[in-house]
Amino acid sequence: MSPELLLQQQKEELKRYFGDIYSGFTIEGLQEFTKKYPADVVKEAALDSKLLHLILGTLYRTVELDLVKYVVNMAPTAVGTVVAGGHVSDRFEGEILPIHLACDNKDCPDSVIKFLIEKYPSAAGHSINRP
Repeated sequence: MSPELLLQQQKEELKRYFGDIYSGFTIEGLQEFTKKYPADVVKEAALDSKLLHLILGTLYRTVELDLVKYVVNMAPTAVGTVVAGGHVSDRFEGEILPIHLACDNKDCPDSVIKFLIEKYPSAAGHSINRP
């Protein structure tokens, strides 16, 4: 298998795993799973799958600060990544940042919101649209 094909296969496997956020994976599980892959592949897959957005937008589980920090460490630009609202939540229209999802999630502790603002201060000035 060519190196390019192997990297693509690894990226797709990670994206499938990241997309399975609803199974409620833990930071320990995420660390164990991602250590099998090169850091650049993990970063790209985390950004492509909108992993940080999915974690923050999942309403039925408590958002853990350690998990958010781990994902931001994997893919630091995720805190400033804008996605279409419908891609991660039908509660928003237009473009949203992770901070919007965190603020909307009643199970997201203030420590996570504070961390996101520290990592991307200009997010505090962004507004969003509701359907």
